[in-house]
Amino acid sequence: MLLNATQTQLMPFEYPWAWDEFKNLCKNHWLPQEISMASDIQQWKSNGVLSADEKHLIKKILSFFCEHRCSRWRQHRDGHLSPPHQS
Repeated sequence: MLLNATQTQLMPFEYPWAWDEFKNLCKNHWLPQEISMASDIQQWKSNGVLSADEKHLIKKILSFFCEHRCSRWRQHRDGHLSPPHQS
């Protein structure tokens, strides 16, 4: 939620350029609602599609990203990482 001097609001933005920039920045990555994961889930659950080694590798990669994100949060919480600069 965004805060301004007069009210708490999500939409509409006080400055129209901010919404345009938000939409532009969203193009840098895919959003969960844009891509169906149904076939991925089906492949994961099916025997013979992914080997045990492939599933193990995927789990290791995902756990790395999770731990990295948690580590960054702990660094920020403990004051070892400064917040991003606002321009």
